[in-house]
Amino acid sequence: NLAFQVRVGADAGPVWKTEMAIGFYEAGDDSWKSYGWDSDSGTYESKAATYTSPTGTFYLIICFCAGDGGGISTFDLDALTVTTVDNKVDGLSLFDPATSTFYMKNALSAGNADTSFSFGAKNAGWIPVAGDWDGDGNCGIGLFDPFTNTFFLKNSLSNGKADHTFRFGPKNAGWTPITGDWNGDGRCGFGLFDPSTNTFFLKNAFSNGKADETFRFGPKNAGWLPLTGDWNGDEQCGIGLYDPFTGTFFLKNAFSNGKADETFRFGPKNAGWIPVAGDWDGDGTDGFGLYNPGTSTFYLKNAFSNGNADVDFGFGPSGAGWIPLIGSW
Repeated sequence: NLAFQVRVGADAGPVWKTEMAIGFYEAGDDSWKSYGWDSDSGTYESKAATYTSPTGTFYLIICFCAGDGGGISTFDLDALTVTTVDNKVDGLSLFDPATSTFYMKNALSAGNADTSFSFGAKNAGWIPVAGDWDGDGNCGIGLFDPFTNTFFLKNSLSNGKADHTFRFGPKNAGWTPITGDWNGDGRCGFGLFDPSTNTFFLKNAFSNGKADETFRFGPKNAGWLPLTGDWNGDEQCGIGLYDPFTGTFFLKNAFSNGKADETFRFGPKNAGWIPVAGDWDGDGTDGFGLYNPGTSTFYLKNAFSNGNADVDFGFGPSGAGWIPLIGSW
């Protein structure tokens, strides 16, 4: 099984006005296989999606059909790229705020870190973040200074100067930084969560200014914790909340208020565990999990349900106040 990324469009401007369908046709079979389809219409500046093939010999077929508004206006084949990509399993990291050191691990298992490095000010109260800032398929790291509301983002897993530095949101407000691919362009944006009003502020570009998406979700000032992930495999991150008092997750695909798409309990109630999310099995859809800081143990699960974890292991020192991060390093 191979994963193909199909990208259409460029930063220079719109490419077509049409409908697109993508599917797989297996050799020796006279019928289409519904392994992956995408259809849409409108004028696009950029579009990207990932599809997974069947096993055996197959053809990847991309169809362009006349859409609303007079069909295809322009289409440049140079604007179409099809590449194989890995459906990677996410790794994990722990951040030591006392020394501002990141400990990165690729395998979901106990053992030593694969990489470690220092970045940012020591013992400054800064909050670590992770995301694919440049669209190369690998996550970088970053820090958020809550006292000045400044983000420091870095592509490489190393010390040195940040690649992106900018301010966003009010200073010293107690808001929580979050990251995710909000628009499906293959790059992570960032955001802030205001726990006093349960409002999410999401932004695609690394700059200050107005948020691209602003909405409320969940009860105000309830002590719930935000998390983000691609819950449905559509290449865009949704958001979520974790209620630590009942051990309940509330996951939502759309950037809006209203009812959660997934609601379930996992783990002990009121235990001080920290929610995490990532693709644990490489299927292109994020699962979830909990990190117990008292024992430095991860409990990771693929399906949105209660029950036992699919993977659990210890990593890092117990009770040290280190902060978990998830990403494809």
